[in-house]
Amino acid sequence: MKSFIQYIIEGKHLYHATYRTHQSSIADNGLMKNSDHKNWTDSKKGKIYLAKDPHTALSYAETSEKASNKHYNSGIVVYKVNKKHLDKDKIHKDENVRGESDETIEYHSNIPSHHLDIHSEHDT
Repeated sequence: MKSFIQYIIEGKHLYHATYRTHQSSIADNGLMKNSDHKNWTDSKKGKIYLAKDPHTALSYAETSEKASNKHYNSGIVVYKVNKKHLDKDKIHKDENVRGESDETIEYHSNIPSHHLDIHSEHDT
């Protein structure tokens, strides 16, 4: 398994999936670490959860335990952010993931909208 430092510097993008209903807010404000919209019971304020590939990000949105039907049924948008726009000191292991998995990380800062691109959109 690669070290966490290798993981941080390898690859070009990280991904975040959320519901289409949040798209206009994200366009205006970016991804906000203190958003009230958390899709998992163990999600914490102060953290944005990112995945190393778009399929993993999508799977988290598809299986959310807290998303309302309204949000879920609006569809899912997968955003990508180029790692060069992230502060490496604010990238941390995802505390919610047990074991040695490195599929997701926590980012401890906001990500402005001009650093985000839509990777894909999905109807639910």
